[in-house]
Amino acid sequence: MAPRHQGTVAPWHHGTKAPRHRGAMAPRHLGAMAPRRRGAMALCHTGTMAPRQLGTQAPWHHSTVAPWHRGTQAPWHTGTMEPWHHSTVAHKHRGTMAPWHTGTVAPWHRVTQAPWHQGSLAHRLCGTIAPWHHGTVAHRHRGTMAPWHTGTVAPWHRGTQAPWHQGSLAPWRHGTKAPRDRGTMAPRKQGTAAPWHRGTMAPRHRGTMAPWHRGTMAQGHRGTKAPRHQCTVAP
Repeated sequence: MAPRHQGTVAPWHHGTKAPRHRGAMAPRHLGAMAPRRRGAMALCHTGTMAPRQLGTQAPWHHSTVAPWHRGTQAPWHTGTMEPWHHSTVAHKHRGTMAPWHTGTVAPWHRVTQAPWHQGSLAHRLCGTIAPWHHGTVAHRHRGTMAPWHTGTVAPWHRGTQAPWHQGSLAPWRHGTKAPRDRGTMAPRKQGTAAPWHRGTMAPRHRGTMAPWHRGTMAQGHRGTKAPRHQCTVAP
C-alpha cells in the first residue's frame, strides 16, 4: 500500500533479526520497526499509506530521526513533522493532509508573522502552529476560515486597532464604534429605538423633539442657555 524503499520491509513481514543486523540496504533510520509479533499492525514505516516522494514520510508515520538528518530526498519542509510532543495533532505542518501545493498553506494554518514579511516562498514557518498557549483555538489568525484575500480580515476577526486606523477596506462606519463624545453607541439611523441621541424615536431633524417631551413654554422663549437646537426640555 505504499511506495517503499527497495531495502525496506513491511513491519508486519519482517523477520526476527534485530534491526541493527539488517545490513546497509535497510538501515535503522528508514523507519522499520524493532522485532514484533508477526500479526502486529504497526503503521510506522516510511511513507506508509501515503503516496509521497521516496524517502518522505507521512507525519503520523515518521521515524524518530530528526527531520533535518533525513538527507536531501526528504528535507524537513516537505510535509514531515518537526520534533514535537508525540501527542501533537498530525496536521500541523505545511501542506499536510491538504491537496494544495507544497508551498501553500491552508488558511487555518497561517503563521502569526505578518504576511508581507513572509517572503515569496513563505519560508520554514509557513503553516506551522505558532508557539501559543495550547488551549488556543486554531482559527485565530486573520483570514482564518475565510476565502478572502490575505490582506483582508474577516469582519468578526478584526483586531483591537482603532477602527478609523484600519485603512480603506474597513472604515469605521462598518458597524464599529465611531469616535463620539456624547456616549453614543454604534452608528444608527435616526429614529431608532435607542434613547441616546437627540431626536430619540423620531426621524425628524435633530433640532426637533419628540412630541411627548416638549415643554409647555413656547420654544422661542427658552433663553440663551437653552437654544432651540439642543432639544432640551423647557424648565
